[in-house]
Amino acid sequence: MKYICLYSIVRFAPFAETEEFANVGIVLSAPAVGRMEYRLARKDLKRVNQFFECNSLFAMAMEIAQNELDVVQAMTKEAQESQIVNHFRFLTEPKESLVRFSPMRSILVESFDSTLEELFDRYVDRRGLVGERG
Repeated sequence: MKYICLYSIVRFAPFAETEEFANVGIVLSAPAVGRMEYRLARKDLKRVNQFFECNSLFAMAMEIAQNELDVVQAMTKEAQESQIVNHFRFLTEPKESLVRFSPMRSILVESFDSTLEELFDRYVDRRGLVGERG
């Protein structure tokens, strides 16, 4: 059975003035079945640390993101469908932060776990992109 999920790409953006960012995670929510999961990159992700040259800042930002996502995940378990959508909308609202979220997107899925992995592989690990190794 297929159902609609919402997802957002987690982005690390340490320098507001340049507006540069790196995709560092995926958040996937299935309001109809009361589920929200996420997957974040390792705190020592070489590509990000080399580009931004801020290893300790990235590690700290990822811990903060994980804490925030854990809170929303816990709220999802106790919420109704409309509340889950609102939690996700609040999570992905534009904020001034080192960790930001892409605009909320929707996707029709058959397997929640497979979709989370596929999205992570595409947007974070960059597998399947032309000219990329994976």
